[in-house]
Amino acid sequence: MIIRRFTLNNIKIPTFGGIEQRKSPLKIADNRSFDASNVVLNNPYGALNNLVGMTKWSTAGVGKPILALWQMRDRSICFQVGSYLNSSLGKWYNGKWIFNQDLDTFNSISAGVRAWNWICSTPTNDLYACVYNGLIYKLTNSTGSWVAQTSTSAKYQSICSTPSGDIYVAINGGSILKQTGGTGAFVAQSVSGSYFWQVYSTQSGDVYYGTESGDIYKQTGGIGAFVAQSAVSKWWYRFTSISNGDVYAAVYGGDIYKQTGGIGAFVALGVGNKNWRFLYSTPSDDVYAAVYGGDIYKQTGGTGAFVAQGTGSKNWMSISSLSNGDVYSCVVNGDIYKQTGGIGAFVAQLASSLTWWIMTTNSADELYLCCFNENIYKATIAE
Repeated sequence: MIIRRFTLNNIKIPTFGGIEQRKSPLKIADNRSFDASNVVLNNPYGALNNLVGMTKWSTAGVGKPILALWQMRDRSICFQVGSYLNSSLGKWYNGKWIFNQDLDTFNSISAGVRAWNWICSTPTNDLYACVYNGLIYKLTNSTGSWVAQTSTSAKYQSICSTPSGDIYVAINGGSILKQTGGTGAFVAQSVSGSYFWQVYSTQSGDVYYGTESGDIYKQTGGIGAFVAQSAVSKWWYRFTSISNGDVYAAVYGGDIYKQTGGIGAFVALGVGNKNWRFLYSTPSDDVYAAVYGGDIYKQTGGTGAFVAQGTGSKNWMSISSLSNGDVYSCVVNGDIYKQTGGIGAFVAQLASSLTWWIMTTNSADELYLCCFNENIYKATIAE
């Protein structure tokens, strides 16, 4: 199927209300079998830019039936004349055409090719990223150059920021480091256990980490000792929390557990034993849980059951969201998917197949993704 695009050649176009198109292309003709050389279309969206508007079709379309016509957001027209869609305009995906103008794009911000293992944002819009068998880097105010914050290579596993701007990083092998207020040296904390996978800060500033085949530990308010929470000995892999203080912990190969109000026991929710790869909570307290080699599940508003979102079985790695409610998830060596408004299907954005790893949203509502043994990428959101 081929989609062609042409410009206006002084053709008088009737208008219908002058409405601007903001989202998906409007399909203004379908299964119309007529000669491309003799077609002039009406414009439903008002006056056209002479450089990007509609026209009679050029000789390229002569003698070929037009199967469908689309009005694009830039007021140009695309028309389908065969059995192939020009990949520069979109692709056929899951039984429908996806147009590039409706897809978000993801571009490298030139952080360098490294084993980027985690990325996080701070309340002051800084970005931190850590490299496995490498260093910790900072991008001040999400602009400029990445600056190394450490000089000694380590197996940095994850990194997070507290609401006050303290930075914590977990080292796989048995260390938690802290940079107070986002400045100065990273200082080792007194911790127990080994093989830490995620260090996590709640909205109130409590800091949690879990161990492999061990307990969960909590530092209240980011001050003092990390105290064992008397959780059962499991592979505590991922954490998230919601505004009422509830803390969720996922076991890789096990269940999801909840500590109500951040106090007391972690209680199994009976979601099922799965390879829970990531937990994420939106500002509206929807809790998402992604399965490596499975589906994405959602608990609406932090209550009730976790409901499968029907994504199909994929190697989901991470989840984040924007202030408009859009939720994103990425697949390692696959695509990036978007659930518009946190409702309905996760739609592929037709991104390059990279080792998409961890994503974060900064305080300026910009989405970033790090790739393992690749670069760091920033999303440009389609209007």
